[in-house]
Amino acid sequence: MMGIISRFFIEKFFRRQKPKSVAEYLDRFAERLTATGIPGILDRFYEAEESFATIHHDDVATESADGLTLRGRLYPVSEGDRRSGAGCRVCAASTVRTGSTESTGSTESTGSTDFSGSDSRGDDASDAGNASSGCSRYMILVHGFRSSGERDFGLQFDFLRQCGFNVLVTDQRAHGRSDGEYISLGALEMQDVKSWTDFVLARDPAAEIILYGVSMGATACGGAAGLLKTVPALKGLILDCGYVSPVSELLHLTGDGRKPFIKTFMKIVSRNFLKKTGGDPATPDLLSAMKEISVPVLFVHGAKDTFVLPDNTKASFEACASPCKRLLIVEGAGHAGSFVRGEEEYRAAVIDLIKECFPKQPVNGNTEP
Repeated sequence: MMGIISRFFIEKFFRRQKPKSVAEYLDRFAERLTATGIPGILDRFYEAEESFATIHHDDVATESADGLTLRGRLYPVSEGDRRSGAGCRVCAASTVRTGSTESTGSTESTGSTDFSGSDSRGDDASDAGNASSGCSRYMILVHGFRSSGERDFGLQFDFLRQCGFNVLVTDQRAHGRSDGEYISLGALEMQDVKSWTDFVLARDPAAEIILYGVSMGATACGGAAGLLKTVPALKGLILDCGYVSPVSELLHLTGDGRKPFIKTFMKIVSRNFLKKTGGDPATPDLLSAMKEISVPVLFVHGAKDTFVLPDNTKASFEACASPCKRLLIVEGAGHAGSFVRGEEEYRAAVIDLIKECFPKQPVNGNTEP
């Protein structure tokens, strides 16, 4: 009986969503945004998500280690923003508001919210790729479970480009335009992040890369960083509300893992999970991966996250061997809601990370005087 239930569990929660399920998920997402009580946040989010299509980008694809076609959108850095100083204005404003912080320390957020930052999207059709912009800084964005890059990074997208990055928005396997029928909660997705890193380096051998993941994407990026620990192009990580391993998260979501019934059920789920997805739910082991990380890392989590508990990120922070690491806990924020609830401090923390990753460059990447 438990075998049947476990197979149903996997089909229900880890198979690619049908259009109706996607629509229902978006409705629940909108409800969560509205519940924050932040004036105009839902309209701002929809405007951000819709405007992705108006910005010049390249539709790109790479192949996963197991032969799937993975797809994404590469948005070249806005040369107009960099040369006019728009990126500098945004970054400088955040720095002035918050002041400098120690990147090696743990920072508890106040949960304050400020939406006064600029929102200057436009058609960047003249800036077709790094060849014209002269920029080899890249940020690879990896979204969470049953989400999308446009959804998880919509509000911070302009800010990242104005800070001087070519931004690669990826569709995880079994999501969006990428191939695949099953989600493996990071077990195979971490290999996919490595494939995207290889793709960027093949396109631009001088690339310098920051991996930025939310939720399952954070776990995948952390696992990929362990695979990329000897690759000089990897300059930093932003890990927002990731879990330490798929199996630990499954135990959390299904109940108390100390109960014999749950333990037995999870063993059966793990066996069927491996058969269906091809991924081992014991990997990635983020705590083990973090012990081998030397690049700067920003860890972020919402204090009120009940889906992925903040203890996951706190444990990853403690395990991380990097001499340059920071923990940002945003008060009042739920799952994947830290940027919404604490935008000002989130921006400042990202700016501090960029300074650590590229100490000889201005924050916006403009090397001209």
